[in-house]
Order: sequence, then C-alpha cells, then structure tokens
Amino acid sequence: MVRKQQTQDERMKKTPQIFRCIYLSFHKSNLEIRAKASFVEEEISHLYFQLKEVFKTDEAFVISTCNRTEIYYLSQTDISDEIISYLSLIKEINNKNVFSKTTANSETVKRLFRVGLGLESQILGDQQIIHQFKKAYQQSCDANMAGVILHKTLHTLFHTNKRVVNETKFSSGQASIAYVAAQLINSFQVQNPKILVIGIGEFGKEVTKNIKSLCNATISLTNRSKEKAESLAKETKASTIAFSKYLDHLHSFDIIINCAHKEGLIKKEHVNGTKKLTYSYFIDLSVSHAIEKDIESITGNIYYNLDDLKDISDKSLEVRKKSIPKVEKIIEEETSKLINWQDHTSFNPVLTQVKNTLEEIRKKTITSQLKSLDENNLKVVNEITLKFMNELIKMPALDLQQRCMRGEDTDERVKILSEIFSAEEKKPTSISSQIIPSYNKNI
Repeated sequence: MVRKQQTQDERMKKTPQIFRCIYLSFHKSNLEIRAKASFVEEEISHLYFQLKEVFKTDEAFVISTCNRTEIYYLSQTDISDEIISYLSLIKEINNKNVFSKTTANSETVKRLFRVGLGLESQILGDQQIIHQFKKAYQQSCDANMAGVILHKTLHTLFHTNKRVVNETKFSSGQASIAYVAAQLINSFQVQNPKILVIGIGEFGKEVTKNIKSLCNATISLTNRSKEKAESLAKETKASTIAFSKYLDHLHSFDIIINCAHKEGLIKKEHVNGTKKLTYSYFIDLSVSHAIEKDIESITGNIYYNLDDLKDISDKSLEVRKKSIPKVEKIIEEETSKLINWQDHTSFNPVLTQVKNTLEEIRKKTITSQLKSLDENNLKVVNEITLKFMNELIKMPALDLQQRCMRGEDTDERVKILSEIFSAEEKKPTSISSQIIPSYNKNI
C-alpha cells in the first residue's frame, strides 16, 4: 500500500496540473467565423459536460461573447489540440488555425487577466467584459467545474479590476459596444429618430439604456419574451411591439438595431419594395447574421455590423490608451502573486481526488433513494448534498492553503488525504477512441 501510494505521489509531481487556454478572437477571425464558434448558454452547459466526462478536465471556464470564444481548463495532460478538433467539428470550422492556445500557467493567467480587464477587447476597456466574466464564472460553478484554482484565479481577477477602476483612468468615460452604437446613431444626425431594438437580453438592455441617455429618440422594443420587453419599456419609457409583428413595422423606423442571436431575423425580401424618402439604418450587434448584409444593396438602406463599430472611438479611448502601462503594471503585480501561489499549491491534484471520491459517494447515495423520492424532493436533495460536499472540501483546502502560504510543509497532510480518498486507478481511455455524443447546435 505504501509503495503504491509513493508511486501515485511521484506521478503527481511529474505530471502537475497545468492551466491552459484555447481561444478564438477577432484578432485572427472575422465575424462569420466568430459567429460559428459562439456558444449560447445551453450549449455551454453541454460543453462543460463534454470537458468533464469526455476530456476529463479537472476544472474549466468558458467565456463566449460576440468577439471571442475562450476555454480555460486545468489538466495534467495537454489536450488543447483534441479540444480544438472537437470545436472545429461541432461548429463546422474548416480552418483550425483560427484557434490559438497557451501552454503554461503564467501565459494562461496573464491572458485571462488581459481579456477580463478589457485590454484585448475590440473597444479598449469595454466595461461589459468583466460582467460577462462574472456570469461565466457562475456558469462554471453551476456546472461543478470550478475548483481551487479557478476560484482563486477569478476572485483575484475581480479584485484586480477594482484596483484598475480605483487606481487608473482606464475605466473612465464610456467605452463599450453599446455606448459606441449609441454614438454611431448620433452621428447619423437624424432628428428625433424612431428606433427599434430587437432582443432584450443583458446586452439589449445595455444598448437601450445607452441610446436613451445619449439620443433624443423614440424607442420601441421587441423580444420573444413579452414580459422582458415590457419591463424594460417601463424603465426606459419605450413602447413595445409583439415579436410576431415586428417585420410589419420595419418601414416605420429610421434605425433598426438587432441584439438577438438568431439568423435571418431581417432579410432582403423583408425590406425590398418599400418606398422611402430617407435613409434606413440597420445595425446588427450579434454574431449570427440576424440582419442580412444584402439589404444594403437596396437604395436607401445602410448596414453596420460589429466589425464596423471597432473603428469608432471617442476621446475617452485616448485617455484609456494612456492608462495601459499602469494597468499592465497592476496585472503584473497581481498575476505574479497568483502564479506564485499556483506554483506552491502542489496539493491540488489530491483535492481533486477528494472531490471526485465524495462526488461518487454522493451520486451513489442519491441513486439508492430514487424510488422513495419524487422529482421535487430529488432536486432539493441533490442541491443540499452538493452544497454540503463543496463545504466539506473547503475544510482541507483552506487548511492546506494557509499552511502553504505560511511556508509550512504540506506533504504529510497531502499523503494522508490521498490515502483516505484513494481509489483504484483506472487505465485512461484515449479521447480519440471515445464516442463523442452527437452535438445538436440547436439545443
């Protein structure tokens, strides 16, 4: 038993967990490719399942926005090429070279911070990105894919963002895609424009509020969820149009802005034949080609998409550019401490082992009670046991972290934990030999 445990410890030290990233962004891909690579919320849940069950990642974090799709993962094995192949397959992307990857902890951490703080955004310092990271972090937690490394990394990022806001002018002024869209509308110089906003998600809300604050406009909202549209309309003093009827009203608007991620919402035939004495502006802020670019071939129609907006800036962006050295210095200070913590946290593999063993026990216990529980009670039991398990894992995790930060030796405690929660090692199955479940893009 002792000999076997020594072999496991030696293996862990020889193959430490590495924090890696696969990413696709506007730097190397056009809007069409980014649209293909994007994930909606339901698809991200399925992707987490694949990362955990097929690719055997220990922790994972997925961020997918209009400008990027990035997957951060923790694993002892470099499986970036396999994940890229999988993404290329399910998203029908023929050119794998549009994807980039990191190979080391430090490189991955620094990328995550640059992206999360807006240094890599199309609109420099985009204030929406940190909120998108917080939402993505919650999704990772909900999927039970956030462990010691991700918790520490993301909380350090959020702390760093506070420092950037308080210590620099990088977040001064307004500079987000939603704000730039509102500025673009002002540049049209249409007096009291009539504006239709399609899609009232978080981004649609932000766009509407920016338009309201910057433009003297009459705004109408349409959304699949009538309740969401009516709620925002009340807040912004806008009107609403039934989603099933918005095409009938296109001719009534000077400006149509799409924020919904669905193809073919406005096609050429929807606006062809309409007699107009003025211009109609179509602004597509999604990556799904919801508004067909061909509508611009009709006289009087002018079309803009996300890539067009990246060249539009204001004075506040110049202030932000001057703040970049200070921001990078703060990032260096915070990531250096984080990377040093990661390098000295040699106990993460055994904590994952503890987590996996407890999860197996939890699932077996719940399964044994299936006959005596109805669906509602089963849901409650599942939530309670999951929270209990996570709280239980925190105890040894915090103890080891504190000892590590004090410079104390943690080998003995790690060994004890590993012996208590050890399970027979199973021969790993090659990812390429596993049958990947069929992927429905319309989940």
